[in-house]
Amino acid sequence: MATRPRPWQCVGLVAIAVGVVAGCGGDDTRSFPPLQTHTDLTTQSASFVGAESCASCHQEPYDSWAESTHGRAGGLPSEVPILAPFDGSEIRFQDAVVRAMHEAGEWWFEVEWSGEQHRFQVDGVVGAGAMLGGGTQGFVTKAEDGTVRFLPFDWSVAEATWFCNTGGREDQGWIPITSEMLLRDCADWPPNRILGNHGRFQNCQSCHGSQIEVSFTADAGYETSWTSLRVECEACHGPASDHLEWANQPNAQPDQDIGIRSLTALSEDESLAVCLACHGLKSVLQPGYRTGEPGLEDHMSLGMAILDQQPYLPDGRVATFAYQGTHRSSACYLSGTMDCVSCHQPHGQGYWDINRKDLASPFDDGQCTACHAAKTVAPQEHTQHQDVRCVSCHMPYVQHPAVGSAVGFARSDHTISNPRPSLDEQFGIVGACGSCHSDQSSTELADDLERLWGESPALRPVVAQLLARSSSAEDPATSASEDRSELLQPDVLDPVAQVAGLGIFLESPMEPNEEERQRLWQLSENSDVDVAAIALAVLHLWTPEAHDERTRLITALDPQWLDTHGHRDEPLRRRWVAALTHAGDKALEARDAGRAATAYGAGLELLPDQTFLLQATGLLLRAAGQTDASTAFLDRAAQSADNQALVLVTIALGELQRGELDQARDRIDLALTANPWEPMAHYVSGQIHLATGAPSEAVSALERAIELDAGHLPSWEALAQALDATGRSSVGARQRIADLQPNP
Repeated sequence: MATRPRPWQCVGLVAIAVGVVAGCGGDDTRSFPPLQTHTDLTTQSASFVGAESCASCHQEPYDSWAESTHGRAGGLPSEVPILAPFDGSEIRFQDAVVRAMHEAGEWWFEVEWSGEQHRFQVDGVVGAGAMLGGGTQGFVTKAEDGTVRFLPFDWSVAEATWFCNTGGREDQGWIPITSEMLLRDCADWPPNRILGNHGRFQNCQSCHGSQIEVSFTADAGYETSWTSLRVECEACHGPASDHLEWANQPNAQPDQDIGIRSLTALSEDESLAVCLACHGLKSVLQPGYRTGEPGLEDHMSLGMAILDQQPYLPDGRVATFAYQGTHRSSACYLSGTMDCVSCHQPHGQGYWDINRKDLASPFDDGQCTACHAAKTVAPQEHTQHQDVRCVSCHMPYVQHPAVGSAVGFARSDHTISNPRPSLDEQFGIVGACGSCHSDQSSTELADDLERLWGESPALRPVVAQLLARSSSAEDPATSASEDRSELLQPDVLDPVAQVAGLGIFLESPMEPNEEERQRLWQLSENSDVDVAAIALAVLHLWTPEAHDERTRLITALDPQWLDTHGHRDEPLRRRWVAALTHAGDKALEARDAGRAATAYGAGLELLPDQTFLLQATGLLLRAAGQTDASTAFLDRAAQSADNQALVLVTIALGELQRGELDQARDRIDLALTANPWEPMAHYVSGQIHLATGAPSEAVSALERAIELDAGHLPSWEALAQALDATGRSSVGARQRIADLQPNP
């Protein structure tokens, strides 16, 4: 191991407060260049003209799209078929009764819960129940603050039953609603997950519709808008107003700029990006993206989602819930040129082969044999089965584990993997062999597999290392195994596995050795922007300012270097910072405040006004007793925040805890001015009123907090206290506390 001091051994929190955030200091104090943005994300809503504007010139693809799962993906309740029974029949919980109602063109849910009645208008429908393996339909309602929120009552078309998602509550996945369930067991009760993408709320990003946008003004609150709740033409092709203007010119010529991008000549990764914008898990780098706009790469990262959510098994298959991003772990992508439209027709979502020959179904062998023609010569010699399809073994429908097994949500395995029953058993999943041969053990299946087909192909090198570590008793992040460098494979194309391998280094308190550093530098030049950025983040954590490699890090943002390696400043830098943020968060989980401070400080070198990093550093300084320095960072966070009110609430909470009531009150007044719709600001206001002996004012503030967030248990607890202090009955509030209390 190298003998350089670890950054967090010599950079204290006080040093961070005065700006020494990356190492032990020294003569080399060169700074990173300021952010260079490259994308003008000011596309106006009027630039999106809607799918119907395309029909007159593109009737055939329009008609195909209109009947597709994209064209039927959702809409207003008056526009789409409602598959769930809105007939007034009861949906019974242990502690609540729900009725789905329909009358005179309106659809709504009536909820009787905790002695109260609530009515939730259905303002949008998501899903048409059309997906193979389990189709569903969900419903959204507009909240008082202007957000549009998912209701916890979903309909499974295959099971013909109401169900709800318990993730984050009971963590039983999706389960049918029964009279044994409590309403609070549903994760979306009270409704809290919004349609669209906003950092303040749990959200579904922007995939369940076209150009969903959530904006905010202090006067009006949040505004949620969309072109459609279908997935329309412009969600893939981009805004079409310029194209429409070109098409309406008397002398329009196809060799002119036609005002819209063509998707026919995209590279493999560019084509994948069109689909994975919705069909892959993503982490948000910065808000504000609308489907079809340029600049997705500036806003979303596929790779950071691998670190943040850990959705994949080491071999790339789904570990939790991951849609079709598994494609990037398939041999057909890694060793071939397969993209989504190699098999899927883009407009009608039917199926064709690589030569664009239409296929009858998703189970047609033509998807595979158009490339693997040799397998058609003597197919039974390859399959060793009668009447089995290629996809039966290589793309089986697998239930996503995070969903559980009670409600169908099986999706085809897009890693296009070779069956490996022993791995299926190791990870507790039912793979291709086990789905048909459930009467056999994994050992028996593995023996049969080897007898019929011989030894399985070798695993990819990074995958083999990840699997070895996942089955080891050692913590992958702290393992001192000599072969740790084998996780770093610069000369292969394997972005999902490479990101997972880099994540082990990013989270580790162990300094990379010289061999590992060299491999990290090679990976920093990778064509995949996520791989390159995470490698740079690991190096950044372990490169003090005085070291020669500091200059090399700074050079990675030089325009010439970026151009040479096919990157742009903003996508690379935002991923680099996201990786450092992840490292800091993991260090905090390990109770290593010094390492967290180093990671957050390194991120602030790259994005000095990044709100979360400023706030996180301020909170670390507060915990260390550095009150003045903490407030300075938190004030900077408030000035740079997209959601300024929440940062001001954080500052006020600290002041309240220290007994600085006047300062806390001033801070909350600012928060309420910035966002009178922020429930946490009203909650803290109520706490301040309680602390200053004004319980009546506390009741008013807390009741408003609850109006805006009826599921916030601390607000109910504070309200009960305030009601008691005024001599009013707190029975109702205490009943609600019992209703919301997590199960032991």
